[in-house]
Amino acid sequence: MGAVGTAEDMRDYADLLDQAGNALANIYMKKTGLSLEEVTALLSAETWMDGPECVQKGFADKLAEPVKMAATLNPAMFDVYAALPAKAKKLIRKIEPTAEAKQVEAVLAAKKHREEIDLLVGDFADNEYVAPLIASGEIYKLTPEQAGDFILDAIGKNCAPSAPQPLSPSAPQPLSPSAPQPLSPSAPQPLPATLFMPVTARLFAM
Repeated sequence: MGAVGTAEDMRDYADLLDQAGNALANIYMKKTGLSLEEVTALLSAETWMDGPECVQKGFADKLAEPVKMAATLNPAMFDVYAALPAKAKKLIRKIEPTAEAKQVEAVLAAKKHREEIDLLVGDFADNEYVAPLIASGEIYKLTPEQAGDFILDAIGKNCAPSAPQPLSPSAPQPLSPSAPQPLSPSAPQPLPATLFMPVTARLFAM
């Protein structure tokens, strides 16, 4: 079932149904001589009639001789009818498919299954683990879920994790002392605090 349209689309569809209902009502009125109210009531009630009733109400001219025949119908077609008579329901029975129909259905199902497996195989048809199963046809005996798991496992076998590399400590780098910078007389440089420590210690020692 398609997506629900806008309110305007639904209104247009309802108007179309109203037009079709009015056309049917006019046809039935001319054929039967019934009034618009009577015909509308029959349509609204989803009225079902057998042959004699159709003739009696003027919807048919006469009854034809019965003909023995069989029709194949999908029972789901009648689910849309809310007032389907019980007598009509008894006439609807499930028709078992013939042997030929079953064979065609099996062939189509097998074709669809094979296409699903081929889609999963994709670019891995040449894999050393997948290729033999394709050649023998064994992979097509698996369900799509089983085939997918097998292909993932086959891919993983070709992707061995690399061995961990030992950590090598970096060689210690020798410290190169920076060359001493000459002091500029115009700009006296402050002495670092550490130079005062021995002098202070000697003063206290004296």
